[in-house]
Amino acid sequence: MFMENDPAEIDVETLRQAKEVLRRLAENIREVLFVVTPSPPRMVYVNPAYEEVFGRPRQELYQRTNAWLDSVESQSRAHVQSVFEKAFQGVATEVVYRLIRCDGSVRLVHARSFPIQTRKPNWKPFSLSLRILLTAREPWKRPQQQR
Repeated sequence: MFMENDPAEIDVETLRQAKEVLRRLAENIREVLFVVTPSPPRMVYVNPAYEEVFGRPRQELYQRTNAWLDSVESQSRAHVQSVFEKAFQGVATEVVYRLIRCDGSVRLVHARSFPIQTRKPNWKPFSLSLRILLTAREPWKRPQQQR
């Protein structure tokens, strides 16, 4: 299904299947995925893992793109915001920060961003728009050995 073909040769059914596989992957991984347009800032997609890691509803990000910053520990918020402002300029970024969930628990998050250039709907040459893929995850913890 995932072959490197000329995009003009890929049939609609193959595209539909690929889209479904990617949707299922995004909805079932434990890493948070955000897709954001930078100008103007708008949340295009956030997967269900956001609610597990951040302890907040995904819907708030569609209403207010930077709502996730409310969870960042106050001492780190300005630094984290400046890192993600670089992401909105098309720069790949990486940052580790602590977030405070609504229940008061603290989580360490490792976040990265990647610029993604996509063609605009009119498909003219050099007609590209920028989207940002942001990922956030809790660093892996080794399960404690049973005694």
